[in-house]
Amino acid sequence: MSPDLILVISLLILTLAIFGQCLFGFGSGLIAIPTLGLLIGLKDAVTLSLIVQMVSVIFLIRFYDHIDWKLVLPVIWGLIPGTLLGVYLLTILDEAWIRWALTVFIIGYLIRDFFFKDKNFPFLRHQWSGFGVGSIGGIIQGLIGTGGPPLVIYLNEISLKPDAFRAALLLWLCVVNVVRLVISMNTVLFSPQVIQTSLFAIPLLLLAMWAANHVRKKLNEKLYAHAIQFILVGSVVGLMMK
Repeated sequence: MSPDLILVISLLILTLAIFGQCLFGFGSGLIAIPTLGLLIGLKDAVTLSLIVQMVSVIFLIRFYDHIDWKLVLPVIWGLIPGTLLGVYLLTILDEAWIRWALTVFIIGYLIRDFFFKDKNFPFLRHQWSGFGVGSIGGIIQGLIGTGGPPLVIYLNEISLKPDAFRAALLLWLCVVNVVRLVISMNTVLFSPQVIQTSLFAIPLLLLAMWAANHVRKKLNEKLYAHAIQFILVGSVVGLMMK
């Protein structure tokens, strides 16, 4: 596949990823990382997804007033050390290990999504659980760039209203990705390919955010969820065959 075609496909994937992120508050990593990983390698895919997620944090301004600080702060205290550990593992582990970690994580996510979607986790309602969930989400986010699902499960369990749900996710995304960005700047994770693709992607990402803001109330959320499931199944097959 030619470099120009890889660039075009990468830009399309990133645009779709941020569109979904801005609609529902999560999902960009689930879309972008497995598919980009097959094109450009997982380390570049994880770093490139960081750029996408940082751009989407602009939406936090819209939902800032809905942040429940008593809820989000314990998770933040767990996210910071967890992310530091995850990024460190990303820099030292062989890509084959990262690929298998991502594969196992996605399979686990799909099993939960297909068979245990309505299962309750009462232990997540305890006061100490926010720190633990944040630590796990941070490690996963730092290592494979898609630590949102543990945070989503946590928020589903405590039954937040939609705007508060989205505000919490966007704030946590902002915190974890600021940590990742600062650390990644001082490592080998920002390759020339990542920088080039990011520069081309930013205008498209802003356009996708504008579009998402206009269709947010019209799009069928179930259809989007099924689309993510379809992409993940295909990604698992690709990652296992690579």
